[in-house]
Amino acid sequence: MTDYNKNKEQDLDKEFEDIRPYRDHEIRQVLDRIRKHPWIISALRRFVWPRCPNFIVTPFEALIRFYLRLKLYQIHNVDDFHRNFMKKTVLEWIAERTMKELTASRLEDIDPKDRYIFITNHRDIVLDSAFLCYFLMEKGMKTPEIAFGDNLLINEFVSDLIRINKSFLVKRNLPVREQMHESLRLSRYIWYRLNMGSSIWIAQKGGRAKEGDDRTNPSLIKMLYLAQRKSGMSFSDSINALKIIPVAISYEYDPCDQMKAKEVYKSRTQIKYEKRHREDLISILKGINEYKGRVHYSFGYPPLHGNWEDAKHVASEIDRFIHANYRLWPTNYMAYDMFFSTNKYKEHYTEEEVKVFLKRFEKLHEEIKKVAIEIYAKPVINREATG
Repeated sequence: MTDYNKNKEQDLDKEFEDIRPYRDHEIRQVLDRIRKHPWIISALRRFVWPRCPNFIVTPFEALIRFYLRLKLYQIHNVDDFHRNFMKKTVLEWIAERTMKELTASRLEDIDPKDRYIFITNHRDIVLDSAFLCYFLMEKGMKTPEIAFGDNLLINEFVSDLIRINKSFLVKRNLPVREQMHESLRLSRYIWYRLNMGSSIWIAQKGGRAKEGDDRTNPSLIKMLYLAQRKSGMSFSDSINALKIIPVAISYEYDPCDQMKAKEVYKSRTQIKYEKRHREDLISILKGINEYKGRVHYSFGYPPLHGNWEDAKHVASEIDRFIHANYRLWPTNYMAYDMFFSTNKYKEHYTEEEVKVFLKRFEKLHEEIKKVAIEIYAKPVINREATG
């Protein structure tokens, strides 16, 4: 990077200081805070040895502290942290322990020297973006910056973990006028990072698709255009310049399926659904730690390019790709047949697979079980609608 670009980056980083990720010159201090925090020690101990006997907890946690200190001492910048800690120590461990298979398609077509906006469906709070980063690192690319809702910042420790992982904050639940101002600022930040050569990951809408229905919010597309609207750049030229790559993420089993089914059921039958205390944190931990079966990422390439009428037109094209390229698993096909009381897709699953699937929901109320099955059936419904 030239001295001019370095100075420009430093000046703009000051403007976005409250939402931007940590930079290389800040990482040492942040890592020291993280490695000393009791939450990280306890979490690593529970993940590595969940049934650790009580009398071994203290010496085992001391060993974790020593390991963490040695591992993080070797980290000198953000990319080091991603490649040598997150990828090799965390993500590979999660994949080996909780996934039967982790695959990607069309990844080989992406130019590692270019930058993009990756827009994906959203099923898991943390892992959707984390394993997209994993695949890009496998390809030798730098990891993208990650859009992350500030409603998930429980405390300073969680904020450190999020921002050291190249996440920039999306401010939620603001009054209308403040939200408009923040949307413009967020758009300006995204364009600034793209112009500096960084890729961006952002979910197709705020919040996970709890009903299994992957739909892009046109407001997201409008936000991306905001920073260019006054510059004279047309809407189509702006969208084409973003180099949007849609990505369909498909989980065979959703670790949070029961929680999502209960939330959807309650939201349909009650005036207002009230989240439990730290429910998002529980979802994050379940998503990381529990079995997911097979997981697949379908990358759309080349990036979106065309004559775009409006934000809805762009959103529908992203949806079309995700619905057509979502990898359907036996769980999806059997759920469709159960939900519609048919045998249409019976060749895609076995009776044994049906038993394993239904066992997940045997303790649920019958109406909530129907919602869970509907959630798994939705990707098949969407695939059929693409023709």
